[in-house]
Amino acid sequence: MSGEASTTILVYAGRLSPEKNVTLLIDLMERLKGGDYRLVIAGSGIQQEMLVHECAARSLNNVFFAGYIQDRAELANLFANADIFVHPNPREPFGIAPLEAMAAGLVVVAPNSGGVTTYASASNAWLVEATVDAFAEAVREIREHPAAREEMARRGIETASTVEWPVITRR
Repeated sequence: MSGEASTTILVYAGRLSPEKNVTLLIDLMERLKGGDYRLVIAGSGIQQEMLVHECAARSLNNVFFAGYIQDRAELANLFANADIFVHPNPREPFGIAPLEAMAAGLVVVAPNSGGVTTYASASNAWLVEATVDAFAEAVREIREHPAAREEMARRGIETASTVEWPVITRR
């Protein structure tokens, strides 16, 4: 993200199922309409068709469905070209995708509840209520304060570097 005039790329990676609360992200993109924001949704699941239909019905041409990305290099490339990782699930048991995003240097916006709080805190992520208003405010704040974004990304990388990945992946 290089300045106010550039596009801000949000990314979500995970299953597209009701418990993941991905509909919050569709509402978020509607709330951010008029700004230069794009959302890439990497994943598949039982809600994919409904989410695609909902975006079309709302004329959200700034939401892109990448499907399930199995190739780790391709996922890493997606993360490297994004600005913000959005994780809408307030009841996630752990949340490996946000941790992977932190490791890749992405800032994370996530609910201030659930398993993600075992590694994410106010010092290394934007933890907010799982509401459209709170997510929109966090995304706008990140866009408007690049120095804070860079510092939060640095702290996220530090946090992810302390994780014992074999232990996490066995979970």
